[in-house]
Amino acid sequence: MSLGLKTLQQQHLHCLGVSCFPGTGGRGVAALWPISKGELLLKVPKSALITTDSLLSRDVTSSLALKSHPSHSSTQVFTVCLFYEINKGKASPWHPYFLHLPRSYSILATFGELKTQALQVDYAIWAAQKTVTKAKYEWEQAFTLMKELKFKALLLTFRAWIWATGTIIARDKISQTSGNICYLCKHFLVGGD
Repeated sequence: MSLGLKTLQQQHLHCLGVSCFPGTGGRGVAALWPISKGELLLKVPKSALITTDSLLSRDVTSSLALKSHPSHSSTQVFTVCLFYEINKGKASPWHPYFLHLPRSYSILATFGELKTQALQVDYAIWAAQKTVTKAKYEWEQAFTLMKELKFKALLLTFRAWIWATGTIIARDKISQTSGNICYLCKHFLVGGD
């Protein structure tokens, strides 16, 4: 039984179930009957979250390297932390979860010239081009830091940066209290505390 199902059972949440959503990207948790606005459905243990703080607190090397690059945005920092953890391979406690992530995303930053021109509307074309330009700028800014952290060559590519951007966009939540990016492991595939 996966950690997610155990968590649901431990919390006596019989109103939720694991469901497949083939048209929208896979599987997730769905309500089994109507739920009320504001009703608590699930408490996610902190150990099931990947946050900038949790990753940096576990690793002195990445923490020190990031301190020497204070100008990076919170998204850049989180992306570098995510890559740092992926770079560990099987040594990362998150490795089983990473293996289940999609290999690609359909986001504007992945649009090549042909897809961009197919948008036809000037504003849409401009938005796609601006998204790619911004992503390249953020990647170039973080590149030196990623090299300092000795990332594998594959993780240093712009294509990998775009993949990480898609991964974060698909799963992120900005904490209302701290402003930290919190990456929720939707499938609870990793070991716990």
